[in-house]
Amino acid sequence: MFCNQCGKETENNQRFCSQCGATLSKAETASPIQNNQEEKLIYTVQPCYLGMLGIVQSLNSIARFSIGITLFFLLAIAPRYHVQLIHILIGCGVGLIVPVIIFWYMGLKNNQATYYHFFDNHIEYQDKFFGVEKNMIRYSNFTEMQLNKTIIQQLYGVGSIIINTANGNLVVRDLKNYQEIYEFLQKKYLHSQRA
Repeated sequence: MFCNQCGKETENNQRFCSQCGATLSKAETASPIQNNQEEKLIYTVQPCYLGMLGIVQSLNSIARFSIGITLFFLLAIAPRYHVQLIHILIGCGVGLIVPVIIFWYMGLKNNQATYYHFFDNHIEYQDKFFGVEKNMIRYSNFTEMQLNKTIIQQLYGVGSIIINTANGNLVVRDLKNYQEIYEFLQKKYLHSQRA
């Protein structure tokens, strides 16, 4: 079941959407596939995992985490226990390497949990690793779209599509066939605006 206002998946017995607060009725919350049996799935895509280069996009977070661990070791642990220089260097190395491994693993798992289904009238997507959240956006709710390619994405030959709606935005990220999906979404958006 989905909210017609924002597209968030809802429980069958909910009266209000937990995301936007819209009033739900049985007719509004029916899954789009239940409402229209002829609606067909056009594309199913998952983002490409950018591997270690993808971590570069998260360097700010990694740097803060690594520096925090390293400073904690140098300022809090080393002086108390009269640690030798070799132990300090090992601690600094661990403080810099462990976060990179953690971010790499989290990025891999996040990509495995992410998918985008493109139907005739809407997109269904799941884009979470720790908490699974499924949503749906109708093409008629689009307000703006843009194609984006960072330097890292250009190295991998992938791109992202940023879709703005009245309730926020969706980034369909790291797609190999980004140009084909973007043209498909443009056609669907323009068609929904004429209808």
